[in-house]
Amino acid sequence: MLRPMNAPAVSVASARTRLALSAFVLLFVELALIRWLGANIIYLAYFSNFVLVGSFLGIGLGFLWASRSERSLFPWAAVALSAFVAMVRLFDINIEVGGSNLIFFADQRPVGPPRWIMLPIVFAAVALCVAAIADGVARNFRRLAPLDAYRWDLVGSILGVVGFSALAFLGSPPVVWGAIVGSLLLGLAWNHGVSARRWGAASLLLLVAVLGVESFGGSQAWSPYYALSWDEHDEGGIVMRINDVATWDQHPKHEAAMYDFVYDFRTAEEVGDVLIIGAGSGNDVSVALGHGAERVDAVEIDPVILDLARTHHPG
Repeated sequence: MLRPMNAPAVSVASARTRLALSAFVLLFVELALIRWLGANIIYLAYFSNFVLVGSFLGIGLGFLWASRSERSLFPWAAVALSAFVAMVRLFDINIEVGGSNLIFFADQRPVGPPRWIMLPIVFAAVALCVAAIADGVARNFRRLAPLDAYRWDLVGSILGVVGFSALAFLGSPPVVWGAIVGSLLLGLAWNHGVSARRWGAASLLLLVAVLGVESFGGSQAWSPYYALSWDEHDEGGIVMRINDVATWDQHPKHEAAMYDFVYDFRTAEEVGDVLIIGAGSGNDVSVALGHGAERVDAVEIDPVILDLARTHHPG
């Protein structure tokens, strides 16, 4: 059982609102960390569900802390989150991976501290940030009757997932996520005193400033799935970096020999109809048309990549 805490009395409506908003922030931050860390820490994606497990641990620790201590961690949530984001951006954290089954192209081999050092640091930082927010959820939770609390916790959690998913679908940059989270954390911590307000305001400014640097630029975008950046060739076409890893390069069809070899194995004299899964750069499409394909069906799930490939391809 969660023990009573020394907290100002609030109305039932206010308690419901605070619980729903804190649950919203908790799920929103969890998804944002999964998305943002995967884009900013190279090869973190090799460690499947790593951030998710850290978030689950943080939720458990936050609820446990709220049941054992009268001192709330929630006023420090914005501070912990902004400090973690700043650390990742300033120190260019990478995860070292290797093995006989991995092939690195060009200069993409990761450099940095060993993963047995970096992974625990990232894991602990994620758990700490989420635990501070979960502490606030737990303390708001016990202000209501159990069934009522579960209802509003569920409402806030669902809205957090839907809200972040909508922003991702619209291609909103991280600075928007940070502004939403920082503002809500500041508002929810407002009744924790002047010191909490000052730290919350400073953390909001830091979060927006750090995320703003990577959110605006002429040759970068956030798709529903990835952080994208690219460089343009003088002769046309682009080199695409997905989550800061160079992934593909566009070529005119007469220079795309690596895409030609599949046509050497065709059994029919005519190419006919062609289906391309993961059309990406558009090189496959250009070569297929160059070989006389009557119709090309190109499948690419990322709308931003599709638009960039169509706009910049020199073929």
